[in-house]
Amino acid sequence: MLKPTLTEGRGVDWLHVGVQGLRDGALEVLLVGSAELRLDGVGLPASVSVGGLSWKPSWIAGEGLRFDNGDITATAGQALDLLRALSYQHKGNAATTTDGARVLSISAMDGVGNLSATPAKATLGINAKTPAAASSLPLVTIDANGDGVLGDQFTIKFNELVDASKISNLDSWKNTTARYVLIKQDGSQALRNLYVNEVEVRDSAGTNLALNKTVSAASYRVFPGGYSAAGVVDGNLARVAGYASSEATTDNWLQIDLGQNQSIADIRLTALSSSVADISFLAGLSVYVSTQPLSSLSTAQLQAGNSGALRIGASTTATTYQQSALVNSLGADASITPVDPVVVGGTTYAQSYKVSAGTGAGYTTNTTLTISSASVVDTAGASALSNVSFKMTDVVAPLRRRHQRDPGEGGHPGHGQLQRAQHDHLAAQPARHQRRLARAGRPAGVFGDVSLIWHAPL
Repeated sequence: MLKPTLTEGRGVDWLHVGVQGLRDGALEVLLVGSAELRLDGVGLPASVSVGGLSWKPSWIAGEGLRFDNGDITATAGQALDLLRALSYQHKGNAATTTDGARVLSISAMDGVGNLSATPAKATLGINAKTPAAASSLPLVTIDANGDGVLGDQFTIKFNELVDASKISNLDSWKNTTARYVLIKQDGSQALRNLYVNEVEVRDSAGTNLALNKTVSAASYRVFPGGYSAAGVVDGNLARVAGYASSEATTDNWLQIDLGQNQSIADIRLTALSSSVADISFLAGLSVYVSTQPLSSLSTAQLQAGNSGALRIGASTTATTYQQSALVNSLGADASITPVDPVVVGGTTYAQSYKVSAGTGAGYTTNTTLTISSASVVDTAGASALSNVSFKMTDVVAPLRRRHQRDPGEGGHPGHGQLQRAQHDHLAAQPARHQRRLARAGRPAGVFGDVSLIWHAPL
């Protein structure tokens, strides 16, 4: 229910209620007492009575509802009674409700023909679902600079309004905070050994956070001669003490404990040697990070985001000696701008965002750009059930070439290419059905010498 105040010396001839953002047709209504007024204008009652005065509602296509009291000029008090009697209701459930903002705009005509100069507005945040990526066209790539390469600019879309300050925060895209790094065979390849010479986990300054940290491994046997898990964090890129299992598997893993949560910008894996045979054994690996240990989880659980798992790299083929899983994929001067933002309760929200790639952007076709679940927050304060990702499906050429080092080492079977890809679960599960007027403060409308102020929402 609305709680405005209104002052007017000449009386009010009619009131107009415009509504923007309607998405669910007959399910969205205004109530005046027991009278129900559909906001698609269908089946309106002949009149509604408030405080002994009868108002005739009518529908103006493309504009909204008008309340006219015929030849009688209502007093300011009578018009205020009508406004205070209005309440919004959504009659749907979690399955039939489309989340988003509805904006009510109130205008008035006073007794001498003065029309509102600026309508008063109130914003209602409708929340029936948990925020997630949009179910259709969640990402659209654009060739903004005209060089024939799609993807230097793109838009992302969610299933509802989400907090722009969190989505537009580049740190939520460019760096990932985690303590544990898991390298795991994903089962996509035939039985094979797991061989990794070095895992470097770098921050934005290039510091290797994994150096000499604790490493654990699955219980499979390893080759004798210094091929234990500890060798992958010794800082030595020559084949001296990397990890080499002696059993062919599809689910082997290595997990690095960084000791505390760290901001990660880049993870680099190095094969035991540059030989084709060694490199080929690195296909079918995924790299996950989390603030919690991940080694006990299955591939399905990891991909579902259990224990906060974020998959930041994957490889189906391996052809190079050294590759990176880039967390910082957007580039140094990337920007994220909300499209058609709305303000609810003093916070800016949007359903779509325009992303412009920066210098040195590292994504290509099949890269999946991921936002942490805690950064996807709707107008009710609920966050996504798991990390939300957007897959680049039609980038037709790389945005950056990375030069790979090849120390020319020969020797053991090893690891390979980790494509710059990210993946996560796009989760959308009906959660709560919460309706509220979500705009506080005092947006004012001026109607000639009529003033209308929303003091507080319900």
